Amino acid sequence: VLELSFLDSLHNLDIDPVAIADDGESNKVTDVTNGEKIDYVSVGDRKEPNLEELSSMDLDLIIADTSRHSEIYEDLNKIAPTIVLDSIDSSYDEYIENFETIAKVVGKEEEAEVKIAEAENLLSEVKAKAEDKVSNKNVLTVSPKNDGYTAHTSSSFVGQVLEKAGFTNAVQ
Repeated sequence: VLELSFLDSLHNLDIDPVAIADDGESNKVTDVTNGEKIDYVSVGDRKEPNLEELSSMDLDLIIADTSRHSEIYEDLNKIAPTIVLDSIDSSYDEYIENFETIAKVVGKEEEAEVKIAEAENLLSEVKAKAEDKVSNKNVLTVSPKNDGYTAHTSSSFVGQVLEKAGFTNAVQ
């Protein structure tokens, strides 16, 4: 996998990829796997994966990001069958679509349906518990980036998760 959201999808399907673009930081992988250490080969940066390292491996599939890897798709596809999905700046709904696509490709569609239902149930539970506390209140979530902050809109992953949990995003 060349993006961490794809690692998250596979990990939720009980599949550990053999190669991960982890930016040379294994803690990014354990952050996604909830501290679970998995055996994998680092294939460099998510923005510029190491094609030489990838080509030295016996891979069944490469999952790449549309915005980061479209220009190297042909090279990746020569190494192993490659699917390209939107990850950067994707919404929660797009994440779910990607998760379903990945599950279909790896033959775990039933497991994906269960995981999606669990997530939807959790969001519904949070919404029910928080309803009286957050109704008529706007929420703004921000992430630090370089010397500034990025505000998450209602169409972002974070924004959509919060709205599904009953919060109203301040930035529509």
